[in-house]
Amino acid sequence: MGIVVHDAPPLDQLGPTRRLLIGASYPFKGIRLVLSRPATWPYLIAPTLITTAVFLTSMFLAWHAVAFLLGLLWVPTGQHHWLIQLGWHTTTLLLRAMAFLVIGVGLYFTAGIVAIPFNDRLSEHIETLCLGPHEERSSWWVLLGDLTVSVAHTLLSATMWLTVMGLLLSLELIPILGSVLHVILGTLATSLFLSREVMDGCLSRRRMSYRHKLKVVGHNLWVATGFGVVASAMLWIPGLNFVLFPMIVAGGTMMYCHLESLALVPDASGRGPFLPGRARARQLADQALVAPDVIAGPAPDRGSEVVLAGGGRP
Repeated sequence: MGIVVHDAPPLDQLGPTRRLLIGASYPFKGIRLVLSRPATWPYLIAPTLITTAVFLTSMFLAWHAVAFLLGLLWVPTGQHHWLIQLGWHTTTLLLRAMAFLVIGVGLYFTAGIVAIPFNDRLSEHIETLCLGPHEERSSWWVLLGDLTVSVAHTLLSATMWLTVMGLLLSLELIPILGSVLHVILGTLATSLFLSREVMDGCLSRRRMSYRHKLKVVGHNLWVATGFGVVASAMLWIPGLNFVLFPMIVAGGTMMYCHLESLALVPDASGRGPFLPGRARARQLADQALVAPDVIAGPAPDRGSEVVLAGGGRP
């Protein structure tokens, strides 16, 4: 059963505020979609279980490693003063706490990389629901290539984001106004980078370069900003951000499918629409340049609603 997007009007005919609000709605659509489809739950559970298992194993090893290493140096006996024994045990606890902190911070930054393969599969699953199955047969080598590009572009985005945020930090040198500008521009930059990241599965499967991916975001600036602001706020919720991020990826995939279905994804040159597979077939059908037995039925009416269905219109 396909996904019907009832509130998907032609974005190019709407004002900035309406496009901003439509973009802001897609994180919630992603959450609702994932929660309503149990077939997508393994993509959330698997990376969470892996991260939790690594965290618990690392804590267990660190707990015993600290005591072992300190024992190699010196262990107080019953003959030592109780203050010396208390100091040794206090040092042990502090070192264990520091080890746990390092492990936690390290896993926080690596959990996203661990989840990339699962988020990519989730994105492909959602895209199939929205636009139908891919015309191209996927092999393990193709999937591995797409995943490698996706990871590389994610690391590139993280580097660019850190650079931009570092430059914006200099605004704090301006009294009063600098702090306000820092918050506003930092939020906008984070929102746009996040929007690109959650659409990366769709973009990488279409073999887009990193510059091309940035053009997709820039061409749909208001929609991407609305999406990114809401998604960023959701990811600030402690403890839930790892669970919410795959759902946000689902929302980003739905947003991309919406944009592609309306031919609002630019090509690499930025002068025309990007029309892969299904979108090109739709354009040919609209122009009546293909035989009726190839693509049946009248051209879709995009004025009222967009039907993104696996078994629906091509």
